[in-house]
Amino acid sequence: VSICTPSISHAELTIKCLEAGVNVFVEKPLASTLDECMKIIDTARSCNKVVMTGYIERFNPSVRKAKELLKNGEIGDIIMSHSRRIGWWPERIGDVGVVKDTAIHDIDLARHIFGDEPSQVYARGGRQKHTIAEDHVQAILSFKDDDKTAFIEANWLTPRKKREMYITGSNGVITIQFLTQQLVIEKADKVLEPLLKYEEPLKNELAYFAECLLNKHKPMPDEVDGAKAIAIAEAIIKSIQTNRSVEIEIEEIR
Repeated sequence: VSICTPSISHAELTIKCLEAGVNVFVEKPLASTLDECMKIIDTARSCNKVVMTGYIERFNPSVRKAKELLKNGEIGDIIMSHSRRIGWWPERIGDVGVVKDTAIHDIDLARHIFGDEPSQVYARGGRQKHTIAEDHVQAILSFKDDDKTAFIEANWLTPRKKREMYITGSNGVITIQFLTQQLVIEKADKVLEPLLKYEEPLKNELAYFAECLLNKHKPMPDEVDGAKAIAIAEAIIKSIQTNRSVEIEIEEIR
């Protein structure tokens, strides 16, 4: 079953499917709160069923290529990332704010790219047009290695949609354009732009989920990844509300 309903209904529908003996693909966010995510984790385990969280950017060819380049040390050690996910408010989204609906992609990508968990966040944001939640945010995630940071910018205020990420390493920079699936490598002595075949990330994602079920492999990102992203999102929202740095506690989510 694929669940792509409003975020506030994800937990109830996912749990019903799991209890009915069905494996579930859930569009991001896994649920609207961390408590709901933990209930999904517990139910999936008690029912011995599979849950995959739909973080579509992991299946974008440009992200896959960037991950390969980083693994091979193309730009040295990763120092920081800067992601921008901005555009006009999609008024159909009224149940959660820009952090849990939109920035959640880049929260997941920060974990995916760095291969590490953030330990602290400081964020600013607010509400201009959304009726109940924040519609703009700027967040700085600090990782356990103090030399690594991820800056996330997201809003529903910008007329033109932009989806991009800059990954800075000790020996260069990788730029990802998510919409066009372009990737550029900038180094001191050269600029490279690998030719990537355009692919539909959603098709890749769903095909991967089906393949995992057929071959009895655990799909990733799973329900734990979904819960960790929500925990980080809630820390970001708390930082906005308190105007303070917030410790991110996700070690117990497993």
